[in-house]
Amino acid sequence: MIKNLIEQKRKEYERRRKMEVAKNVAKGTVLGTAVGALAGILFAPKSGKETRKEIADKSKELSENVKVTVQDSMTKTKEFTDKIVTDVKTNVMAMKEKNMKATKTLKDELKEETADVLEEVGDGMVQIGEAIGEQADELKKEIK
Repeated sequence: MIKNLIEQKRKEYERRRKMEVAKNVAKGTVLGTAVGALAGILFAPKSGKETRKEIADKSKELSENVKVTVQDSMTKTKEFTDKIVTDVKTNVMAMKEKNMKATKTLKDELKEETADVLEEVGDGMVQIGEAIGEQADELKKEIK
């Protein structure tokens, strides 16, 4: 149980670390694309019409890059979530199975103990019956 708790904490830490990495990648992509587009526009000797078209094109490209990065992050997050759900279900099933085995073992032990006690009680009853029979025989002899 402690091992499972430690493993869950480790997985939670890994999940948080991966989410941070994904966020940083997304931020870096957006920032890099924006800086690159801005530098290209500022240093390119083009007309206003060409510059506006380039800005529109770069904006679309930036938007597409952000979409791809977000989709990748969402896919990784979904895969990670699915893995966590699967792991939790597996652990729950394992614990249920373990509990069922323990319960069955306890039931079997209880049955054995009960059978032993009943056997001892039966033996005691036989001994009591024999003792009563002997006492009855002695009383009959004394009465005669």
